Amino acid sequence: MRCPLVHGTVSGVGRFDDWITSYLGATYPDDDPYDGPRGVDVVVYSPDTDALLLLVRGKNPFRGFLVPPSGGVKPGESFEEAAVRELREETNLTVSKGSLEVVRDYRYDDFDPRGRLWSRRFLLRVTGQPEVVAGDDALDHRWIRVDDLPFWHLAIEQAVGIRDALILAGRVPVEPDL
Repeated sequence: MRCPLVHGTVSGVGRFDDWITSYLGATYPDDDPYDGPRGVDVVVYSPDTDALLLLVRGKNPFRGFLVPPSGGVKPGESFEEAAVRELREETNLTVSKGSLEVVRDYRYDDFDPRGRLWSRRFLLRVTGQPEVVAGDDALDHRWIRVDDLPFWHLAIEQAVGIRDALILAGRVPVEPDL
């Protein structure tokens, strides 16, 4: 896998695309004996409009924060099956297995208030901005242009996952002015 970034756009970093290639796509085997719960996130990105689909979380933790469609992996369900199901439940978008790209796996031992978590993040590229109906534990949805992304309204692990998904999509996000 080659990073779609243009060589030389990040000065002084050296082999940035080699690092990205080894960083993105890093996953643990699905049968890894991790003893915490498993979750999925789907970063929905429209290259046409340079926008992300984010949901307003309706439950704690992180009630009111902007998050990608996400949820838990049920027993007997693969990460990808869970991602397809959560996307349908929270947005009414139906996608087939195979349309999601793995961004990478993340493990949190003490960050999430719910405890340990193994999360696999996916990227879904869409055309335009498909109509969405917020459902399940989503209060609302928003299509937000990448450069207008309000990072202060994101849960921190979501901000990292969104950044990584955008890099995979070839879109390096601009850091907001403070």
